[in-house]
Amino acid sequence: MNRVMEITSMIRKIVVWNARHNFGVGVVLKFDAYLKKLVDDKDVKFYSLRLVIFGDGLKTFKGCSK
Repeated sequence: MNRVMEITSMIRKIVVWNARHNFGVGVVLKFDAYLKKLVDDKDVKFYSLRLVIFGDGLKTFKGCSK
């Protein structure tokens, strides 16, 4: 999810730059809309949070064993 957020930030900067220069690229705008849907999806947020909590970092929680 972190990588998606990084890419979303870069795409938004590209969209803003394009707007300032009266230049629009449909593919970039569609990709931006797709990323917004992906980030706002409740299931994606749930599973991303679940991976963060119960993923490889499980060993770092005291009292937990794999």
